[in-house]
Amino acid sequence: MKVLRDASGVHALNAPDLLPLIEQRLHELATSYDMDPWEVVFFIVMEPGDAASALDIHLGRSVIGGIDIGDRIFHPAWELLEEHATCYEMVVVLGDDGAGADIFIPKVDGVDPDLLAMCSKYAMPGQLP
Repeated sequence: MKVLRDASGVHALNAPDLLPLIEQRLHELATSYDMDPWEVVFFIVMEPGDAASALDIHLGRSVIGGIDIGDRIFHPAWELLEEHATCYEMVVVLGDDGAGADIFIPKVDGVDPDLLAMCSKYAMPGQLP
């Protein structure tokens, strides 16, 4: 799992299929907020061998289990879940100020199969390749 908290992390990322998505999201944030995008977002790139529970540690909540609000209805932990050609993109808001994480889950062998199955079930078609 790669956790990207600044531009140097993005530039060091060896994932040519994800870079356009991350750069687009940074551009969108830069034009939507009157602040540095890194003040409101960090990125997580899941890798083969990563368990969803490792992702939960960074987010402080269960992604697969959703949010428990006392009933038996599944309440997702994310605000947005999109499917792209090579990955899923999950946006999780972590604070009242709108700060959060943008998570990329590649569609490759070795990525947590339960996480991929959940993404496949709930993701909407993405707007970018």
